[in-house]
Amino acid sequence: MTGPTRRRVLVALAGAFGVGVGGVAVAELAPTPVERLAPAAVSDGHFVSGEADGPKTAAFAVGRRTPIDDGLRDGPHAVFVANGFDATREISVALSRRRFGSWRSVTSRTFELDAGRRVAYRLDDPGRYRFSLAADGVGGTVDVDRSAFDCNDSTTAAVVRPDGVASELRSTTLGCSW
Repeated sequence: MTGPTRRRVLVALAGAFGVGVGGVAVAELAPTPVERLAPAAVSDGHFVSGEADGPKTAAFAVGRRTPIDDGLRDGPHAVFVANGFDATREISVALSRRRFGSWRSVTSRTFELDAGRRVAYRLDDPGRYRFSLAADGVGGTVDVDRSAFDCNDSTTAAVVRPDGVASELRSTTLGCSW
């Protein structure tokens, strides 16, 4: 290759590499969208019971629906956060998502929930999520792994109680056909 031609090739490669790296940086920094929904828009699924089955106060869709090639984790995953105290409490919910090797904040809100009431989150984009929950000086975390998203219906019920946070994952994976 001659001098000017070699320079043009190197400049073109550098430009292409810069655009590629820039695209990764933009994708990495893009926030996970959160949209407020009508409470009825998040299905209760088949398994919500006990302390997390009170009326929904608010509902949110997190992420965007994208097709999953294996068909096993294609459905959204519902997460219900309930007030397990015997009176109205302010429940803090901080949601993070594991992306590019670290936890990144998605949203943080505080809800005033009457006893037994709950907030619903529909996780539309399969991934790893963490809910950090707190009320009256007690709290804990609830992790939702990518494997919790199944082919039809899955839910996590998290209850903030005077003794901490309790959670339960329910899934219908056995009904999935490969």
